[in-house]
Amino acid sequence: MTQVRYRDLTEEMIQQLKDLKELNGCGSKGGWLNVPDWIFTASCWHHDFNYWLGGTEEDRKKADWQFYQAMLYDASKAVWWKRPWYRTMAWVYYKTVRQVSSVFFPYGEMRTLEDLQELLGKPV
Repeated sequence: MTQVRYRDLTEEMIQQLKDLKELNGCGSKGGWLNVPDWIFTASCWHHDFNYWLGGTEEDRKKADWQFYQAMLYDASKAVWWKRPWYRTMAWVYYKTVRQVSSVFFPYGEMRTLEDLQELLGKPV
């Protein structure tokens, strides 16, 4: 069983995961809570993938914290006068994810490269 990380994915694999609705961007899976992606689209995809991996509550906390850090990085790249707004929204998204997203996290599962290969229907 080989661990897989988001940075190991190719653009093609990311697109396949989006097509399969495993990566849906910001907001809830299934779309019951739709929020704007703004400049956080890639950070949201990464967070979706980390949730797909599953694991323990510690894994979920780590995924959420990495999500927040990635959004802060995104905010730092914005035009200077938009940075405070994006930093604020990153905090709001992080706190919201911490409060309501546990129902979307597959506790107890630790998906691997082999699981990803099976999902995509081909060797990765």
